[in-house]
Amino acid sequence: YDVRRVDITSSSIDEDVDILMIVHPQELSDGMLYAIDQHVMKGGQAIVFLDPNADSLVTRSPQGAMIPAGMGSDLEVLLSAWGVEYQDDKVLADNELALRVRMSQSGRPMPHLGMVGVPRENFDQEDIITSRLETVNFASAGALSQSDGATTTFEPLIRSSYDAALMDAALVENMTDPSILFDEFQSQGKSYVLAARVSGEITSAFPEGRPEIPEDTTSDSPGIPEIDAAEIPGEESAEIHLARTQGPANIVLFSDTDFLTDRLWVQVAQFLGQRIPQPFANNGDLLINSLDNLSGGADLVSIRGRGTYSRPFVRVIALQRVADDRLRTEEAELLNRLSETEAALAELNQDEDGNPLGQM
Repeated sequence: YDVRRVDITSSSIDEDVDILMIVHPQELSDGMLYAIDQHVMKGGQAIVFLDPNADSLVTRSPQGAMIPAGMGSDLEVLLSAWGVEYQDDKVLADNELALRVRMSQSGRPMPHLGMVGVPRENFDQEDIITSRLETVNFASAGALSQSDGATTTFEPLIRSSYDAALMDAALVENMTDPSILFDEFQSQGKSYVLAARVSGEITSAFPEGRPEIPEDTTSDSPGIPEIDAAEIPGEESAEIHLARTQGPANIVLFSDTDFLTDRLWVQVAQFLGQRIPQPFANNGDLLINSLDNLSGGADLVSIRGRGTYSRPFVRVIALQRVADDRLRTEEAELLNRLSETEAALAELNQDEDGNPLGQM
């Protein structure tokens, strides 16, 4: 692939761009949103990564304090036109697919409801993008769904388990003790969509055409008005607004950006001075499959060589989950008994008037 960056302060996208990859969009100008809209209208492909809590972007201050990444992704104007609903303040929590993580060097691994490892059974086996994958890891992902009255086709590619729920993103930010999430978790008994393909005919999110751009008041010649090409008699506008797609659109959406980072799918080992990457999940394959499919290389995807990935020990994971639940229950009971014992000791150390013994 010939990869180039798009200046998000611009209001246009080069005509020769085939696939537009949008990662964690925030506060895009109307001009850039319109450019994305028209890219899709003209038949351009798009792959979009949204995130309600991009914890991989968290930085640290000079004093060591964690600085959150800020608000979630914002692309509501275009998502609405594409027939997709997405809440930028809700994080998916999954009790069945929760990954066991170690939050500190001395602590023991414990399940984190906001970090999920999705197995093969939760992938769409009919779609070329996901049909041959084994497992993909996500962190603080959101959820996608088809909006009411949508005219597009919404095909889920990756789903959560049914023991899942959506929780406020604020609960997951700067999380240091994953067990806290269990206190707030209430399963909704439904499966949520983490990745989807949207296809079909799409109507432009800007039915009136390109939005007005504020006039530049810093012009060197304020007394001479600027004239657009459309205003010159006998001249045709250089830009043609498309109200509908020229053919069936094809957009791939993900509700997480963190799964792109190395920490969730690859370990890098040093061998004779060289960095040897060792993948333990299919996150990288998922991205490449998506790009290949959007670029028209679906046949190449089907014959791509795959590494060997071990399937998770489902029974062991189930036993670990039961043990974790039992330990949390026992811990709560012990804390209650400790409180009762301390109260009884305090009562025994009082005289008849309620004063502590040894005091007059």
